[in-house]
Amino acid sequence: INNGTTTAMYFATKDLEPCKLLAQICEKKGQRALIGKVSMDRNVPEYYLETTSESLKATEEFVQFVLNSDGGKQGLLYPVITPRFIPTCSEELLLGLGKLAAKYNCHVQSHVSESLDEVEFTKCLHPDEGSDTSIFDAAGLLTSKTVMAHGVYLSEEDVSVFINREASVAHCPLSNFYFANGIFPTFNHLKRGLKIGLGTDVAGGYATSMFNSMRTGVISSLAQRNHTGANYREHLNFKHAFYLATKGGAVALNLGEEIGMLKSGFRFDAVVLDGGIDNIDIFPNEAPESLFEKLCTLADDRNVRWVFVQGKKLKSPQS
Repeated sequence: INNGTTTAMYFATKDLEPCKLLAQICEKKGQRALIGKVSMDRNVPEYYLETTSESLKATEEFVQFVLNSDGGKQGLLYPVITPRFIPTCSEELLLGLGKLAAKYNCHVQSHVSESLDEVEFTKCLHPDEGSDTSIFDAAGLLTSKTVMAHGVYLSEEDVSVFINREASVAHCPLSNFYFANGIFPTFNHLKRGLKIGLGTDVAGGYATSMFNSMRTGVISSLAQRNHTGANYREHLNFKHAFYLATKGGAVALNLGEEIGMLKSGFRFDAVVLDGGIDNIDIFPNEAPESLFEKLCTLADDRNVRWVFVQGKKLKSPQS
């Protein structure tokens, strides 16, 4: 909230009670939050392992807890079905989670084709079942309410499946630099019609500010253009990055008709930015677009003066 994030999608943990606590904290703070209890029943340390039945039972209990909370009834809290990723989830678990997603019509999140080693691990575990995308799709986990993190190594066929299912990718440019050994081709995928929102990946980077993700997103797109040849002649600029952090994120979350814009009939989620702080130089008679570009490329939490979620003020200069 201090960084101006009005809506966040969280991977919580495998344990039910901490997940409930996170939901209660988000509700108390007033942030719009989509929260998932992480599920995994294989290929993890024993102290982090669940049985399939335990994971499904706890997931359903968490979904019901969020839906029945005040925040859930007010459209502030959303439960998210959250298989960690293919290597840590058995087919039985994925199918069970897909049934829960359909039963409660709730969001889904996971990691998809995020790094070379993850892609190879999936191939070893499922040599005859195709890519991460194919496996998620077969389990009923690719829907218009699905947001998959990373997607750096999605094939052209995978992207087509995402588009047909109206599923989304959370582009986390900073953590992709660290872990993916590649760059997500954001501009090309946007042109194809893939739904993309911007993410920070929280633990996968050093900054939770969307301003930082906006800047890193532009840098990674430029790096791809400059070093990978003719396939990436076009690149993101600050305007694209701003879209991905606002309206694009709302569309990716399947909330594009409720939030992400200042528009009549939408929920009033808004941030007021102040360019008159020492970290930004403003010149006399500077054009509004120039000031907007400076805010996109230089702003941080100091420039975030007011934050509103669903009409409620969560941050002000006095808070």
